[in-house]
Amino acid sequence: MEDSNKKTVKTRHSIIVSALILALLPGCALIFGGRTNSLLRSATPHSRISAASMGEDGYSDYVNIGTDSITYKLKNMRDYTIRQELDGYKTQYTPLLQTRYNYFRLLGYALALGFDALFISSANAGWDDETAMGVGIPSFFMGVGGWWLFPYGPKKMYEKHYDLPPLTLLPKKKDYEKNLFIDQAAIDIQEHGIQRDYYNSYKDYKKGIKFFTKNFGDKMDYENSIFAKDLNKLLVKYEYCDTTKKLLANTFNSLRLRTTITGIKTTIAGNMSFLELTTTWSLHDYFDKSEKVTRDITSRSNWISSSLPSDKDFKDLMEDALENALISFLADEEVKKNLKSGMKEYYETTSKWDTTFIATAETLTTITDAVKAVVIIKNKDGHGSGCLISEEGWIITNYHVSGDSLSKVEVLFEDGTKDSATVVRINPLYDLALLKVKPVKIKPFKISDAKVSDVGTTVYAIGTPTDIELGQTVSKGIISGKRKVEDKIYIQTDVSINSGSSGGALINENGVLIGIVNAKIVGFGVEGIGFAIPANYIREALKVGYKK
Repeated sequence: MEDSNKKTVKTRHSIIVSALILALLPGCALIFGGRTNSLLRSATPHSRISAASMGEDGYSDYVNIGTDSITYKLKNMRDYTIRQELDGYKTQYTPLLQTRYNYFRLLGYALALGFDALFISSANAGWDDETAMGVGIPSFFMGVGGWWLFPYGPKKMYEKHYDLPPLTLLPKKKDYEKNLFIDQAAIDIQEHGIQRDYYNSYKDYKKGIKFFTKNFGDKMDYENSIFAKDLNKLLVKYEYCDTTKKLLANTFNSLRLRTTITGIKTTIAGNMSFLELTTTWSLHDYFDKSEKVTRDITSRSNWISSSLPSDKDFKDLMEDALENALISFLADEEVKKNLKSGMKEYYETTSKWDTTFIATAETLTTITDAVKAVVIIKNKDGHGSGCLISEEGWIITNYHVSGDSLSKVEVLFEDGTKDSATVVRINPLYDLALLKVKPVKIKPFKISDAKVSDVGTTVYAIGTPTDIELGQTVSKGIISGKRKVEDKIYIQTDVSINSGSSGGALINENGVLIGIVNAKIVGFGVEGIGFAIPANYIREALKVGYKK
């Protein structure tokens, strides 16, 4: 009898302990469905993977979790964004979506029902009171409590593995490509041209279930914007901009890049957002600004963890989307073709030139005659200056004044007469051009064969600064330095120079042409720094000689 009682007590204790252990299982949706060991696989070898999660206090900082492919324990009650980084590639941000159903919730239901059944059974099984209470009471509370507890487990869980998108290789200038710089970043958006798409969640966005769309905004038309500076910084990063800080860059090997923003769309999905831009990009010749290739590009930014982007966030999103558009433009095959340096073609062209011999009976020797030998050259973009070197009508100017051989230019003489000029030869590398008009009765310049005169030598500049009404203006100064740029020597002078003076004459006190004016440094607090191409380069650059 005593052994029977001991067996009954032991059984009762076993039932009670088992009931207490099983009492934990209705919360299995929380216990077993709370985390997922997910394999994050990068499509780009060696990329560094970091993770940030969204909790009650917002997004955490990114934590480095590994390289290439890594298994990471994701909390199913949080939202995660994965960051991929690799030197030479654009950083990529990828939100993770919970798509796998949490079957532990079903197990929670089943166990809660089991406890309910156990409670009912304990009341009708004919057990003694102690056993019935030992089983029934836990069954009652765990059965009822299970129904309350398990819904707090996540309904959806993270997948066992994620294939992360490949990183985008950043552009890098090749040795055979031309330099680039942004000279215009315009905005041209029509009224109500700014759009916002709203989704209740990132999951709805992935499914294409849009909540609503809103269009707003006044017409925006800006010829240039703050983004020009940001884009030029990117071109420096990609090594397309000359970062040697030369006073005189090789403009022959440079192209202009322009963009216009024509549309802005922001997508908001739950607590995430990104921006999409429609833009037009065009590549232009450095000198005459003619358009070489144009492309319409739609690009988008990375996701950010905000449903209401601040002004700073919005600017960051704009810059990110613009960078992606720039990367797409530079990857275009036609753009790549136009980026190829023209040095080979340049040497092929100039090597075929025969020397052009010009005749001159008498050259000028006074400042007064020099003024008459400097002409105004009108082109489609404005005006510059030129130097008469023969009564036969040969004129030397800058290439950036004349344009190419198809350009139409007009020459205005000091006495008010005009003539149409033919662009005979151009040398963009030296920024020089040879023009031809009808013969004239004006004493021409003598071209100096000597190398650059000594620093301190008195010189005069003659040209047409600012306005045609100021034609043939004379200014006096000295040679203030000699500057070497890519194996060529330039004359630095403190003579007053303006944009319209380009192509004009730099002469000595005897009226001898010692240089062709071509540049001036402009900047706050910078005055009196101008440059001229030494006249002795004219024979070499344009293959010009005098008849004997």
